[in-house]
Amino acid sequence: METIYDRIKRLRVARNMSQDELARRVGYSGRSAISKVELGLRDITQTMMLKYAAALGTTPTYLIYGDEPGPRPKYRRGSCLAVTGTVAAGNGAYAEENIIGWETVDEKYASDEYYYLLVSGDSMDPEIKDGDFVLVHRQEEVESGTLGIVIIDNEDGVVKKVVYGEDSITLVSFNPYFPARVFAGADAERVRVVGKVIESKRKFV
Repeated sequence: METIYDRIKRLRVARNMSQDELARRVGYSGRSAISKVELGLRDITQTMMLKYAAALGTTPTYLIYGDEPGPRPKYRRGSCLAVTGTVAAGNGAYAEENIIGWETVDEKYASDEYYYLLVSGDSMDPEIKDGDFVLVHRQEEVESGTLGIVIIDNEDGVVKKVVYGEDSITLVSFNPYFPARVFAGADAERVRVVGKVIESKRKFV
């Protein structure tokens, strides 16, 4: 049965890409790391999975699951929840429900109402850092002053503190270098809440 590592090698060869070139594209210093990955001797983190997919012109879902038939995976596997793509803590990245991996979770959150997102960017630093995972509850409203996942203009998905005014929505970053974004009046309709951040987790690799 073809593995993630087999698919990486097959796609690299099909694109006439050397191990050195793939290493450069995903941020490794040399080809030895790619050789170990293709032999299945080196694990791939969720963050690196995104980089491999971009470098090879494919999706994380394809690298993980290939073209095997069957229903779309649910968001829950026992006490594991799906990581359903990337959400920005910075300039914005669409928060797609595209399963790129799985993370363990407390049993009380083991339902399809919850999922993880991989954070990209540092606008929520130091509380939430680039590469952290945020546990999200699916909901269309959050309390003012709490962390939410919001879609802006049906395109940009971001994690921010959501503050409601009388006729406005303000998206606040923890990092002082990122100014708050205020959507007032009709502009408030551009912001759509899709989830509430329950907690974040960090991997030290």
